[in-house]
Amino acid sequence: AIKLSAEQTKKIVGLDIQIPCCGFQKIQASGNCECGHHVALAGLAKLLASKGYERDAIQQQLDVWKNIFYPNGVESGAGACG
Repeated sequence: AIKLSAEQTKKIVGLDIQIPCCGFQKIQASGNCECGHHVALAGLAKLLASKGYERDAIQQQLDVWKNIFYPNGVESGAGACG
């Protein structure tokens, strides 16, 4: 588990991780969904924040991975967790 400082946590809270399988749209400080896609995206955000990435760069990487998880777009539901 990656432990973030308060400042690092601020960097990731509210980032857009809209995914169709769970309906979550933003990373929260706690109480996030535990579906695989959500855990992967939140984990990526935590990793990047812990390595000093800026908020915009973290969001760009999240967008890349959302496109990999959902190549037809998140609105399509294709690839949903079920």
